[in-house]
Amino acid sequence: MPSRYLTNQEALTFVTEKLHLRLSNFERPAPSLPLLQKICTAFAAEVPYASIRHLDVPVDRLNRRQLPTLEQVKDTGMNLKGGMCYEMNVFLHWLLAGLDFQVEFLLGKAYGSRVNCHLLNYVDIDGRRYLVDGGSYPMILERLICLDFEGEVSPVTLQSIWEVRVRRTVVDGEAGYVEQFRWTENAAIANWKIPTDPDGWADINEFILVPRTLEEVYEPMKRSYTDATISPIVNRVFCYRYPEGRLLQIRNTVLHTEAAERVHLIGKRAQSQQSLVRLIVEHFGQYLPEDVVARAVSNFEVLCPHAFSSTFD
Repeated sequence: MPSRYLTNQEALTFVTEKLHLRLSNFERPAPSLPLLQKICTAFAAEVPYASIRHLDVPVDRLNRRQLPTLEQVKDTGMNLKGGMCYEMNVFLHWLLAGLDFQVEFLLGKAYGSRVNCHLLNYVDIDGRRYLVDGGSYPMILERLICLDFEGEVSPVTLQSIWEVRVRRTVVDGEAGYVEQFRWTENAAIANWKIPTDPDGWADINEFILVPRTLEEVYEPMKRSYTDATISPIVNRVFCYRYPEGRLLQIRNTVLHTEAAERVHLIGKRAQSQQSLVRLIVEHFGQYLPEDVVARAVSNFEVLCPHAFSSTFD
């Protein structure tokens, strides 16, 4: 049963005013795969993933940060303030539920974690289930993947600068799935050591297709948001979105963008707190005020003392 926290009118207003979608009279009344794809593409373009606000706390509270409340999640989403996987996927879930999509929460284990630390969704349309992950990195929303594929591996899709697929696997002794992506020559990020199989595929998230309630996901996500050994990203600078379908990302101290030819471009590394603040404000300032960014960047260096070294991952 979908979690409903947005009214139909709130969802429609967000889609038209914040995602800048013009819905036809045909699209408004009934959920469909084309409408779902349109919303997910616009969500990736307009709603920023950002760790900045999670870093913006008093220094003495850095080790006591909390999972956002539901009211904070709604405020973050409605006002495009930028959040991480919990805020992104809870709000996307509410948005789709407000438009009468049949959407369910899932819990996943990201990048080799032994415990559930990632929240995602699936949407059921005419008995076929589609993976909807608004907080995934790499991209997973540009071409929605149906989980009811034949065989062991889904068709490969090109999403931004990555090839992406879903493979059947076993998770905790049960039949499950794993999202995978493949580096290409122009997409690999230096210093990011991530295991790959002989064909170059790396695991993103593994999950079981068991619907979860908002109450059930609370404790795993709270642990994820407060323990950097489970989710290192909570101590890092990580901002991205996909304007016009192209990657725009600041990963720690480096700007990453995507050329029209789906080529990965790596910018210069910020060498100081001041230059990193300027970089973030330049590219994400419409979502993140400079004072918030400055406090977050200061805390980033407290948590990661070697953040501005040339080899920091």
